[in-house]
Amino acid sequence: MIKKSSFHPMVLLVYFVGVFIFVMFSQSLFVTFAAFICGNFVLLLSIKFREYLKSFAGYFILIVVMAGINPLFSHRGVTQLFFVNDIPFALESIVYGVYLGTSVANCIIWLRLLSLSISRGNVMYLFGKFAPQTALTVSMSMGFLPKIKKKFSSLNFAQRGNGVFVCESKSDKIKFSSAIFTALFGWSIESSVSTSMSMKARGYGISKRTCAIKNAFRKKDFTALVIVIFALIFCFALLGLSYFSTEFYPQIYNENSSIYLKAFVILFLSMPFILKLKEYVKWKFYLSKI
Repeated sequence: MIKKSSFHPMVLLVYFVGVFIFVMFSQSLFVTFAAFICGNFVLLLSIKFREYLKSFAGYFILIVVMAGINPLFSHRGVTQLFFVNDIPFALESIVYGVYLGTSVANCIIWLRLLSLSISRGNVMYLFGKFAPQTALTVSMSMGFLPKIKKKFSSLNFAQRGNGVFVCESKSDKIKFSSAIFTALFGWSIESSVSTSMSMKARGYGISKRTCAIKNAFRKKDFTALVIVIFALIFCFALLGLSYFSTEFYPQIYNENSSIYLKAFVILFLSMPFILKLKEYVKWKFYLSKI
């Protein structure tokens, strides 16, 4: 599991935000599936394996649900596969549903990779000078949401372990969930009030804001930033020239593109995986020498 990166936060922000915009604005099966596969590989090296399996199961269920729902509302495809209650299920509608589900999964994956790569302190470092209130809100939200999730798990386990609730019916489950939600809501309010009082007592906002994290912008950061910017410009130029575009209706049609352009896009999307894999192999090698 590798979470930290040796690059400057600005480089990571430009890369992940650029990839996110590029993938979201490209109506292409190739780009969407390439981003999904590369993002999953990076996520596999960034979190625990069991946590990754749970996340991947959620993405898979999302894609299957979208692939099943879209044919119920769209019947424009010419390749009809079967009928369910006189409703035609076309190949094009199913593929478009898979495309939509994969696009939503890509949003979740790449934003999650961004949050794993840039810490709360780095958010304050990047945006604290020209947007301090926004940076503080985002930074506190990044720390508060995991705390809520952890607190919910602890409350759930505590209630079940004490045998307070025995969920035998739907009404019992509703009571159990509402009780946990009430306790969690009260804890969150208390925690927010405690945080605000602590910040006020320490004199927050009285003097000029400073940041404890100092990230030096090195030569390798400058080189990486230039490469990322030029690669993003090239990728957006390909979008503007309708490369990799896919037409879903009335029949699926993929724009033929050079294999070299596809290799470039795959290499660009897999840059975090290559770097993380390099660090992972190096870490295992050093551990073997101990």
